[in-house]
Amino acid sequence: MTHSPAELAALARIYPGVRLTGADRQCTIALTGDLDVIAEPDMYLLVDHLLAIGVADIVIDMTDVDFCNAAGVRHLLCAFRLAQARSAVLRVDNPPPHIKSVLDLTGATLLLQRDPSPASPTDPTAQHSNRTTPAGPWAVRSPVPARRHQRPAVSQTQRTRRALLQALHGHHYRNPLVLLDENFLASSDQATVMAAIVDAGIIAGGADACDLQLYDVTAAALRIEAHHGFTEEFLTAFATVDQTQPTACAAALATRQPVLIDDVTRSPIFVGQPTLDILRAAGTRAVRSYPLLTAHNAVRGVLSLHYRGPTPTRGKPDLVAQAATVALMRHV
Repeated sequence: MTHSPAELAALARIYPGVRLTGADRQCTIALTGDLDVIAEPDMYLLVDHLLAIGVADIVIDMTDVDFCNAAGVRHLLCAFRLAQARSAVLRVDNPPPHIKSVLDLTGATLLLQRDPSPASPTDPTAQHSNRTTPAGPWAVRSPVPARRHQRPAVSQTQRTRRALLQALHGHHYRNPLVLLDENFLASSDQATVMAAIVDAGIIAGGADACDLQLYDVTAAALRIEAHHGFTEEFLTAFATVDQTQPTACAAALATRQPVLIDDVTRSPIFVGQPTLDILRAAGTRAVRSYPLLTAHNAVRGVLSLHYRGPTPTRGKPDLVAQAATVALMRHV
């Protein structure tokens, strides 16, 4: 299926903030202005429309983009993952120096400015082969088998997870967006990815303790799925949290915004609440809670980083949260 100029013209009317050009299954999206809180055009929906009409090679031209922050990078990475899931190619072209520095800082350049594979982007055999034979520092001799195969023994699964996490630790782990390495994600199961996110919170985020909660739609609550550095009392008290409870993660769930508390003893969320005593007993003085959102602003989970001292300045917790959001798309 090949798209027609008329189809691109129709999409251009739906998304007036961009210029669309191309032919023969290729399309260039020329963006203008700020890429941060853009609501229209919605990058994810536009790419979805292009893929639906047969576009297999998408170039995002950023020549005229004036500003891009972490939210803008998240839009681009969500679009990249969508194209990848449809066996298509998406890449960024012509970012101005100030935009390229943002892409470099977040590690997104490695994904978004790669040359397209010499194999056809619509060749499912080639795509499948690339996903199932990871190479380089992420290569693990015994990856967790696909579901159609017999489940491995628990000990083998644990050895595989340890090998993957050890590879992650040795591969520039202080850059949190190393979590987005395609070969690591292809080789890892959900539990391994969640463990890696928590490890990134400790190492790259500079936290003393870290927990990852996933949102249970049926219960309308967050549940702790991975953690490091907490007391049993803490884990029991916060095993399940809904948005009405006096906690930072509940506030992040309710507002869909990061909740950054420099001193829990002075925070209106905690003062006079029983949750404050539990946090202090666990050694927490400051907390950073980040909602992990889908491209459509639905809450996938919350990542919380805890610090023993007030007003923490070390680490890159915001970038860890951004990387966690994209990594979870592949496994949750």
